[in-house]
Amino acid sequence: MNKQTTPRISPKASFTEAEPRLVKMRAPLPVRIVLIVLAFVVFLGIALTLVNIRAAGTYNQATQSLQSNLKAASKDNADLNELKASQQQNDAQLSDAKTFSYILLPSISQSITSNAITSQQLTALINQALKAQNGGSGSTSSGNASGAQSSSASSTPESRLNAEQRKKVAELLKQNQELQQSQASSSASTSSSPSSSSNSTTKPW
Repeated sequence: MNKQTTPRISPKASFTEAEPRLVKMRAPLPVRIVLIVLAFVVFLGIALTLVNIRAAGTYNQATQSLQSNLKAASKDNADLNELKASQQQNDAQLSDAKTFSYILLPSISQSITSNAITSQQLTALINQALKAQNGGSGSTSSGNASGAQSSSASSTPESRLNAEQRKKVAELLKQNQELQQSQASSSASTSSSPSSSSNSTTKPW
């Protein structure tokens, strides 16, 4: 009785037969390079978008606070100590938003720069008023009485901006409002039609 024998396939032969299939499954080197470049471009575009979104969000938050501080500083009952603390936060936010200004959109970068200048000017006016207040109260106070006098001075007109400083604040407020209107009108003109931009009197970006 003859026994059926199955042919043996050596491991070496099976490896050599499967190897061409593995080679065929891999993409050519130029194709892989193109895919890597495309992936890098997509990643870079997403990163730039996220940076611009973050900067715009920080700018909007600081702008709202700046407008509120400008309105408060223009009043007679302004609390300079509170405004100073708020302005320190605004200056820090706008400075943080300008960190990657070289990769921001021109409209966002210019808006941040303009508001940063306005915020710094308001902070300087507040510091000048507080310095004048502390200098005036310090010359007439001594010992433990200085603390009581400085606390009571916060409710006197000396702790507020003078007429000239309030006038400068009003000018800053007007400039800031015009800037916001300019941004709103420019964004509306670009989204509607090119002809509407010719009728606009706002500053070009």
